[in-house]
Amino acid sequence: RSERLEVREASLLYYKGELKLNSLIISGGKIDENFLKKHLQTNKYDIIIAVDKGLESLDVLQIEPDYIVGDFDSIDK
Repeated sequence: RSERLEVREASLLYYKGELKLNSLIISGGKIDENFLKKHLQTNKYDIIIAVDKGLESLDVLQIEPDYIVGDFDSIDK
């Protein structure tokens, strides 16, 4: 039996009555910005979250995250 998926307002996906968001979390560490840029061009996310140094990678690509998390002691700006 297949489960029913439904799309409601603002293109949000609900599964069995629960809201499902396609989320991306960018964390610290070594990130290839060219790979990230291509990945973001070919995939759609409802929410982008930057964690600590991951904020710098999004800043390089001029992408504003929906949420930022961390103490940010590892970022330069």
